[in-house]
Amino acid sequence: MNISNAIFQQYKLNIINVELLRDTDDLVYKITDNFQHHYTVKVQRKKLNKINKKLSDLYNWLDFLSQNISFYFPLPLRNINSEFCSQIQDYSQNIYNFVVYQWVDGEPISKQMSQKNNYKIGALMAELHKASSVYNKEAKALCRYDEKWLHDCFSIILNGAKIVDYNNKQLNQLENGLEIIKQYIVNIGYEKTNFGIIHSDLNFSNILIDSAGNLSVIDFDEAGFGHYWLDLAVTLDEFYDYDEAETMIKQFIHGYQTIRDIKFDSTTIKMFRGLSAILYAAWVFSPENDWVRATKLDYGKDALEKIRYVV
Repeated sequence: MNISNAIFQQYKLNIINVELLRDTDDLVYKITDNFQHHYTVKVQRKKLNKINKKLSDLYNWLDFLSQNISFYFPLPLRNINSEFCSQIQDYSQNIYNFVVYQWVDGEPISKQMSQKNNYKIGALMAELHKASSVYNKEAKALCRYDEKWLHDCFSIILNGAKIVDYNNKQLNQLENGLEIIKQYIVNIGYEKTNFGIIHSDLNFSNILIDSAGNLSVIDFDEAGFGHYWLDLAVTLDEFYDYDEAETMIKQFIHGYQTIRDIKFDSTTIKMFRGLSAILYAAWVFSPENDWVRATKLDYGKDALEKIRYVV
């Protein structure tokens, strides 16, 4: 596919360099125009329904965030038709959607972990959730990570368990874990104090730090309505990869609680780490994500085990 031609036709940008950054469920490029301005381009392999409406709802939310938070994030650009989503055709005549975003400088926060930055991550997330809790537009095109979504994930995850040759005992344990997590989520409810628009993938690759120590958040593709605890669980899982996890998490919690009052208890953390595992496993084992499964299967297996041993 000719990215440069497609962008010129639909955005009137003269592209002089195209660099592939990622190839998973979508293709991510860094592009440079003749004025040395950089942009991010995402070509989406999956056929997404109502993508322009979703991007419009997402843009409205991000625009609201830009007035209420201190960190930076990229906004999508409108094409010559004033739409956020454009189309590109590959050499086999297949048509894909793509979106052009503002570029964000920085490297993943994982390369600069420190007590100060652990605190900053917590404060950043609390800012995001505080703003979301007072956002009052409907944004109906965004996903809802609720019990209906959970129910839809169950069959995907159970089929995934069969792919990795789970026996009957393991399948029963997995089903039990899924039901326990679902019931916990239902019992918490959906009050605005704990449920609103979340990023849903705040891993350390999506939190960037620049040379001045400023944090940015990228990749809002899976943003939707969910419990704020789901965002917290995704990030907490990142800390557990470090030997100093307990100390790092305390710094993270301190940063969060300076902005937003919330009680961190072990049961809630455990349940939402299970929900985070469901989110990840559903991504890996989704029938349309065979190219993801080819490279992420071991991580998918780990996610299944977290669900199976949630209690």
